[in-house]
Amino acid sequence: MAGTTLGIYMPPEQPLSLVLNWGIKTQTTLCNYLDEYKKDLPSWITNERIKDLREQRKLKIPGDIWHWVKPRWQKEDIDPKPDAYGLFGGMIEQWEIENHPNDYFDYRITSEAVEETGLIIVRELKYHNGKSILDPDGKPKRISLFRRICLVYAENKKQGGGKVYEKFNHKTIEALRNPNQEEGHTYEVYFFHIMEADGTLSTEDHKGETRAPEIIPITSLYPRNSQVEGANWFYPKHAFGLKILLRQLIKEGKNEYKEPLAHLEKEFQHDDRLGFVEFADSTPTLDLSDEDAWLRATQGVKKI
Repeated sequence: MAGTTLGIYMPPEQPLSLVLNWGIKTQTTLCNYLDEYKKDLPSWITNERIKDLREQRKLKIPGDIWHWVKPRWQKEDIDPKPDAYGLFGGMIEQWEIENHPNDYFDYRITSEAVEETGLIIVRELKYHNGKSILDPDGKPKRISLFRRICLVYAENKKQGGGKVYEKFNHKTIEALRNPNQEEGHTYEVYFFHIMEADGTLSTEDHKGETRAPEIIPITSLYPRNSQVEGANWFYPKHAFGLKILLRQLIKEGKNEYKEPLAHLEKEFQHDDRLGFVEFADSTPTLDLSDEDAWLRATQGVKKI
């Protein structure tokens, strides 16, 4: 099984904006590739140019360098995830599935939140004097500050992409769930609504993966390669989950999200052909009384 988690957080002080990270996997792959093949590079791809590429906040690959790199990547089957803004989150680890078979996605989003953004999306309840509120078993009472939104099914691809199905039905879902079927392997994307968060936004990049988090207006988000002035490129699949959440919030009477939703529906259209299932129970079930789980949720997790 392959899958990932993605968290949607609209800070209360800027409720029509999102906490996003600029992905740098293409930038990282390109710079590492040029470093690896320095001896074989043409003379005009100098160390200074490679250094400039690595230091760019948002990569712009010069045409001559891309003309040299592109056929080599195609031959070597190198296809990194394009650079754009994305929701924070990350790939689910096999050990999480084995240890928490019913709610591994809940565990993953908590550790990814603190690692990629610095935000803590769980909380220990305390009295005004700072003493911990205890549960009936005498353990500190802790709560989750997020809820499940939906699970998206797609065809598994190396960099977390997904085939967009012209017609998505129950047969397609069953084929995705069964890797022996013709349609492809299961790829699951779990979306979460972060309702509150503690801590402060990190100012550090997530090495090799993303830039430090930023707060970006929803109405400034556009698909990659949009030429609209001021456009912030955003991953279409991430926009898919965001639209589902905004529709839910509008149903709850939060009409301030009508304009952002209309913008997303206009600019991100083809992704609506992905298939999804809304969670019957939106409440996370991770065991925050478990100290290991609590540490992962508040301090991150070492990849094993």
